Amino acid sequence: MKKIDWDGFFLVLDGIDGCGKSTQAKKLSEYFISNDIKTLLTAEPSDYDLGKILRNYLQNPEVPASVDALLFAADRIEHCNKKILPLLNKGFIVISDRYRDSSYIYQSIEGRNEGVSIDWIKKLNKFSLIPDLTIIIDIDPKIGLRRKRNQATNSNNQSLDKFEVDEFQNLIREQFKKIAKNSIVSEEGIHVLIDGNESEGEVFKNILLVIKSYIKNDFKVE
Repeated sequence: MKKIDWDGFFLVLDGIDGCGKSTQAKKLSEYFISNDIKTLLTAEPSDYDLGKILRNYLQNPEVPASVDALLFAADRIEHCNKKILPLLNKGFIVISDRYRDSSYIYQSIEGRNEGVSIDWIKKLNKFSLIPDLTIIIDIDPKIGLRRKRNQATNSNNQSLDKFEVDEFQNLIREQFKKIAKNSIVSEEGIHVLIDGNESEGEVFKNILLVIKSYIKNDFKVE
């Protein structure tokens, strides 16, 4: 979709599984709200019907990558039109935990033997919104998967989704780094890579510094 002018700010946090993006997205939301800034924290898959179907499909390794890509695109477009864009037009900061880059990378790698390409996935997503800023949190996949397994154990949920294996996550990491390197500013929006190996507090501070350099002055982020 062509970049739309809105009064808000569309921020995406992305990266491999267990990189800390969900934690940081929550911290950012709490920070902005504490500064009296209208903020929505959302995530993909969405809470709409397609998103609920997707959550089940992500547990099933038999589902083709092309089906995942189609469902993600459809869920994303509905999510954008029903929730994200209306709030951006009202001046909100909208923070999304995962977005289009995850689809480009996860489904193209998952479907590399099916002929599923990034270009095809981009075409599916042409009616979704272009973020103002995407922050990719980079971390060693071994650390990320250890976190995910600990989370699963602590929540008494022993199942991980079909992407949460070492070899796959290494490929995912390299593609995220490639996007950050080649697409600092592109038709996909602005991308910035953040080192996720530091402490939670340091990562948050570094993310906030990046956001302050891109966000509209109207928000007066202190």
